[in-house]
Amino acid sequence: MKIAMTSISVRDPIEAFMFYTQKLGFKEKLFMPEMKLAIVVSPEDEDGTSLLLEHSETSDRTFSSTGSTTQECRSSFLVQMMLKASSNA
Repeated sequence: MKIAMTSISVRDPIEAFMFYTQKLGFKEKLFMPEMKLAIVVSPEDEDGTSLLLEHSETSDRTFSSTGSTTQECRSSFLVQMMLKASSNA
């Protein structure tokens, strides 16, 4: 069994993404600033465990046009990604 993704709680995913990629040298796996969604991976193993730089404030409850919250949209998207990654393992 392989862990495809783990999360790190951050105050600002966009700022954290810039830090991880520009200062620490991580590679972008997925970056959607409009959804505050940032996923990075080690440059040494781009097929290794991904890091989700997850927004940690509970005030992030804005609603989208579908009636889902931004958090719910991100969660659904991430579940789909993890299922895809586990089926490829």
